[in-house]
Amino acid sequence: MKVILLQNVDKIGKRGEIKEVSPGYFRNFLIPRNLAILATDEAIFDLEKRKKSGVEKVAKEEKKFQKIVKKINGLEILIKTKAGEEGKLYGSVTKGDIVARIKEKGFEMESDFVILDQPIKKIGNYTIVIKLKHGKQAKIYLKVQGE
Repeated sequence: MKVILLQNVDKIGKRGEIKEVSPGYFRNFLIPRNLAILATDEAIFDLEKRKKSGVEKVAKEEKKFQKIVKKINGLEILIKTKAGEEGKLYGSVTKGDIVARIKEKGFEMESDFVILDQPIKKIGNYTIVIKLKHGKQAKIYLKVQGE
């Protein structure tokens, strides 16, 4: 019996795949847990349609992120904060601070996109990597100054 998996099922397959299973397994395990549906011609047509629209959506999203990379690559950001002697900051510059400055420049950004090993605690110039979805990356330049 051919079924379309609605969820990933161990030892059977991944979501969206068409698999051959026994009628008892389908009736007693997959249906009660809403893990699969019968692979009728109509269901297969709907699955192909959803896959096609998903591919188009991913391509559209990828173009969007490519445009963002072109715009923010090389962007310079200045953050002024209180600092003590020897250039040590009283607080630290975090991902949230960097994202706030990027948003002030007019770019939509999530803090997960900013790659920062640890908060910045000294005055200086830094190169920050922004990793967007679909493997797109940009570098921005951060200058931290004391007040």
